[in-house]
Amino acid sequence: MDKPIQRVTALNNATIESLRKNKITTCGQIYQYSEIFLAEKLDLNVYDVRSLIIKISDYVKPRRETAWELLKHKEHVPSFLPTKLHQLDLNLKGGIPAGTITELVGHAGVGKTQMCLTLAALATMPSMSTLLSLSSSSLSSSLNKNVVGNDINSSGVIYIDTEQKFNATRLYEIIQERIKSEIFYQNMSNIDSNDIGINSNNSNISITKDQLDKLCKNAVKHVTVFTLPSCKEVVERLSNIQRLIIEKNVRLLLVDSVAAVARQEYSSIVHRQQWLNKQASLLKFIAERFDIPVIVTNQVTTTFRSSSNNSNLLPALGNTWSHCVNTRLLLNATKEIRYFNNNNSNVQNSEEVIKHVLKITKSPLSGPIEVQYDINERGIVDF
Repeated sequence: MDKPIQRVTALNNATIESLRKNKITTCGQIYQYSEIFLAEKLDLNVYDVRSLIIKISDYVKPRRETAWELLKHKEHVPSFLPTKLHQLDLNLKGGIPAGTITELVGHAGVGKTQMCLTLAALATMPSMSTLLSLSSSSLSSSLNKNVVGNDINSSGVIYIDTEQKFNATRLYEIIQERIKSEIFYQNMSNIDSNDIGINSNNSNISITKDQLDKLCKNAVKHVTVFTLPSCKEVVERLSNIQRLIIEKNVRLLLVDSVAAVARQEYSSIVHRQQWLNKQASLLKFIAERFDIPVIVTNQVTTTFRSSSNNSNLLPALGNTWSHCVNTRLLLNATKEIRYFNNNNSNVQNSEEVIKHVLKITKSPLSGPIEVQYDINERGIVDF
């Protein structure tokens, strides 16, 4: 009901301007006034006012779709964004689900922002099938003409940064290392196929350092970053983001982090919850309307059981916000001691290492499972 009135294509510009002058800017506001009041303010007769209300009602009413129509739509639109964490993608039936909100929860330093940057890289970097379809000469030609965005990748990402943690250099590094890794394994698979006598039509991919640099820069250009340190700015941007999603062909929306601004700005739980409800409504609308994954990061709180010394990690922001999320991934890092034998002696040595574990704690597609991961130059990867 809070959709902008100017989005109603059935209304002409003169009517929209007349509504705006009377401070009616959203569809929901039209229902706050009587037909007589609107007729007087808009200089229309009652029949025209009723026609106006019908047009707006047709725009805001829920779309009716059959299960078959929904199924056909899913066949043509990517339903998941793969994370390249094998076990996670397997249990989520393909990756981060589109059309829903996925929450990354964890303490500071466990890799929430690194996961966001990794997913942004995966959403914008050229696919292997695209690179395979380009010969070395055509790739070089596309890069030199600066039209690589149209030829190699047309998907965009919106990254809302509330803590000023976004690092463009790190994003570039992740994209570069992943492209290099993908090309290496593709070329190795061609060698293996030929060694065992399989005829393969795939040719080796060979690009220069300069071409790789242009590919990476092109992918980075597809990430639109908004640094929004206040709750008001976040809601305003989300309220007016639809046109940008269409123009940039956005495949992924990230909010890092939803908890930081809420906790800093609102001491009153009631006011904080009102803002969270507003934000959740906007994020759900964007995810469902454009059928894209929406990913938010959240902090954790620790609760202790009185009957034991065990503690539980729970997402911050309370139960109401918790129910707004469709999928929740809990990231955790613990220190452990690993023992190993020295090659030159029988003396057993030890070292302290960090163990990273990601757990699915909420999902309509999977039960609770744990996946061990690592953080390196390629971002979040399988351990």
